[in-house]
Amino acid sequence: MPGEGARRPPFATGELVTDYTPLFKYLEKAKELGRQDLVDKCILTEDDFKFVARLTKSSPSMTLLELMNALKLRFADRVDPQVAAEALGTPPQVATELLTSILAGWLVEAAKSFFILSLRYSFKLPES
Repeated sequence: MPGEGARRPPFATGELVTDYTPLFKYLEKAKELGRQDLVDKCILTEDDFKFVARLTKSSPSMTLLELMNALKLRFADRVDPQVAAEALGTPPQVATELLTSILAGWLVEAAKSFFILSLRYSFKLPES
């Protein structure tokens, strides 16, 4: 199974995000630059889980794509595009899109682990 044995953040299952390497590169670059604030912004919070619960409760028929898009918007302000670009060697917009997708996928995986939500089908995010 892809992603088995791969390095993952806490409560990540690899069910949606098979490769967390870009997130770890971003966190390492932020630490290297002395930007602990950016590292802290990438940690899932109780508020994030409450947001998922509210969102899925208010829209029970929400698709995974709709949920991911809402979560990517939530995480957009928590990623520094310049640091992301430097860490990943891609244009800022591409790096930010990748990282927000990974953060959103991580939150969905963790929320599923905590039984905050359930997915009807098994999905994987496209590999970058």
